[in-house]
Amino acid sequence: MTTSTEDYATGLAAHDATKRESTSGEPKGDALSGELLNLPEILELAARANHRLDQLTARLETLEDEVAKRSADINRRWEGVTDLPRSKRQDLAAKEAASFRASMVRDTAPERDGALQALGELATRAKAAAVFYQSPAQLLARAGLGSTDRARYNADLAASGPTELVHFARLAVAKRDVVLASVVLSRLDGLKPNDRKVVSFSRQQLADKMVGDDYGKAIRALSVVHHRLDTAVAVNRSFVSGLPRSAQSYYAEGLGRMNEGDVAKHFPEAA
Repeated sequence: MTTSTEDYATGLAAHDATKRESTSGEPKGDALSGELLNLPEILELAARANHRLDQLTARLETLEDEVAKRSADINRRWEGVTDLPRSKRQDLAAKEAASFRASMVRDTAPERDGALQALGELATRAKAAAVFYQSPAQLLARAGLGSTDRARYNADLAASGPTELVHFARLAVAKRDVVLASVVLSRLDGLKPNDRKVVSFSRQQLADKMVGDDYGKAIRALSVVHHRLDTAVAVNRSFVSGLPRSAQSYYAEGLGRMNEGDVAKHFPEAA
């Protein structure tokens, strides 16, 4: 039987599957909820999820080793009881081994629940952060908000027409100036339909050029956090059920194993 904490973690891990596949979309509860995290903070969140899962799987492997050793001892002891039929000895050994596993499951429940709770909290933060990473255009649109550079660019481009905006967009890409690109993006939204036709690029193209890489890194890292919770719940259930399965097999079905070094390198293998 799963614990209440595991039920919590399972529910969190399974939240709105369609939304989580894209790691975007606003939560249904509070339309204004969310936690604004920058890319380094999101990468750190994924690194912490990796670390938490590594701790849990290492602990479960140790527990499985203890169970296997005790089961072997039990089997040897019952094999020496020669005045009972072999089938009876095997049955008694199996029951004693099962009782020992049950005691291990019971005694380690608080520890395992704590690990799932910690991962669940990270996944909650990842879900809250995902609302700010719905698209590259959304990410670009908020670049430099409140800064003096943005205020200056807003003033400089206030009267710019479509031809000037194309020039400034090219300038922003060439200089890797995300604040200038963000202002160009906002000005595009204010163009009249006929003027908009003169512009040779779309909002999405400009956003992809400027922040597409960072956006991809962010949503992959957010997905990693949820996947680590899924994996933790699965390996914990395997331990409880007595049908252990390695975490590696769960990784293979998801995003692939990523250690903290991979996190620091922005998950190149998950591209």
